[in-house]
Amino acid sequence: GLDKLAPEKKMITRVNRNRNHTKLKQRTLSIRASNERKLPINQVVINTFAYQHNLIYIGSLLPANASLCAVLKGDAYGHGLDKLAPEKKMITRVNRNRNHTKLKQRTLSIRASNERKLPINQVVINTFAYQHNLIYIGSLLPANASLCAVLKGDAYGHGLDKLAPVAVSSGVSHLGLVNNHEIIQVRNTNRNIPIIRLRPATAFEAQQVCHLNVQELVGSHSKALEIAQVGIEAGTDIPVHVMLDGGLNRKGFNYEDLDQVHKVLELDGVTVKGVMTHFPNADAMDERDTVIELATFFRNVHKFHKKLPKDTIIHYANSATTLRFLCKEHAIFEAFNRAGFFKDEEFVRIYGDIMQYPTMSRLGIASYGLDPSEDITIFPQMRPVMALHSKIVEIRNVPSKKTVGYGRTYITQRPTKIATIPCGYADGYPRPNIVKNGEVRPMVLINGKRYPIIGRVSMNLITIDITDSDLEVDDTVVLLGYDGNDNISALELSYWYGTITYTIACNIGNCVDNRVFE
Repeated sequence: GLDKLAPEKKMITRVNRNRNHTKLKQRTLSIRASNERKLPINQVVINTFAYQHNLIYIGSLLPANASLCAVLKGDAYGHGLDKLAPEKKMITRVNRNRNHTKLKQRTLSIRASNERKLPINQVVINTFAYQHNLIYIGSLLPANASLCAVLKGDAYGHGLDKLAPVAVSSGVSHLGLVNNHEIIQVRNTNRNIPIIRLRPATAFEAQQVCHLNVQELVGSHSKALEIAQVGIEAGTDIPVHVMLDGGLNRKGFNYEDLDQVHKVLELDGVTVKGVMTHFPNADAMDERDTVIELATFFRNVHKFHKKLPKDTIIHYANSATTLRFLCKEHAIFEAFNRAGFFKDEEFVRIYGDIMQYPTMSRLGIASYGLDPSEDITIFPQMRPVMALHSKIVEIRNVPSKKTVGYGRTYITQRPTKIATIPCGYADGYPRPNIVKNGEVRPMVLINGKRYPIIGRVSMNLITIDITDSDLEVDDTVVLLGYDGNDNISALELSYWYGTITYTIACNIGNCVDNRVFE
């Protein structure tokens, strides 16, 4: 049966016996997709034959009375449960029988985690909080500033399909995205709102969406020529934003190469809609580095601003810069004044000319009610959009001087009541560096009270100390978000686990099967 022997990825295997083990050699079939460029630019390549080989090989080494269970939790450890568990929900049992291997199949006993069809671990997304944050920030912006809702990374793990319509209904002027699948997903429900791609596109990516009102980013003359050629071939001018490098050195024209910017402004096939930059240190306590970079950006844009249409958007504000400068009246003027720039009469004129152009806030992390950093935090009126809830599934009493979890990193100092929570790093919850006894420990909330996590976070389980409580199995556990008047914030989690709020949201939100929208 060809349909059974040629697996999904158009590969076949050749198996040779070599001494006491099996080696697999792979060769591709001469079957190709009609267009290889339809593959995503970032590819996670899963070799199902390597997985099958590993199972068969380990099975061949087991004693006669041993069977093999393929552990496929955590979406097959991130490899894809749907592809690694065969179609009929079967796993294999491998027995040695003298010189050959017999495969016996038994069905998996797969049950829903909750009869009500709600996941036991719930990533709760509050769409009303998201709308509130956008409208609130929009109300603080100056009259010449518009708002771009940055929804890349599946809306920072919050769900692009649900939040994009909310952003549009909140009155934003643009959406900020990255990949074509995101752009197409939005265009399936909204054909009109301008989309800015917040990274350089390949020529093929630009070609795919050139009729979908996508404003491309160009940060080099060669990239601008690529995009212009796509526009000429498509019979349309592609709108672009010219990126100037603000110190990150990853995309954008260098200030020494402004002669190339002049050439971009004269290209056929593109229309310049904006000039932009992005700062490397905008979320730091000390504002001086960002103020100097902003002044440098103003000076260099001024060198070609007379060639720009008056409605060109000159924008530089991510969430941190928006909170620090755009949302506070005269904050940019005062920052330049503190730094002494207005002692230079030429800069006074530059400032006046650039401020005549419209600007825009590219609001990402703050729109989700998350702090950009410890130094730059959201306003008190803003609300977190994401929460993570779980349940207690087991409670046990453990004597003193017993270890808890992998690595024996935690030792009970007294008779301890321990609750087990069925959530771990496979569900996006961070796994920290080792926390020793006596140090400040990560917390969870149950019924408005904090309880410490003890032992290591594992793939699907967390243990907490609930000694002297009357908690019960099935009580709700809040790992992120509010419970009563207390809040486990993403900033607090990032402090405990040595990371940033961005990764907290993206990792938890990427467990899409756990999302619940309200």
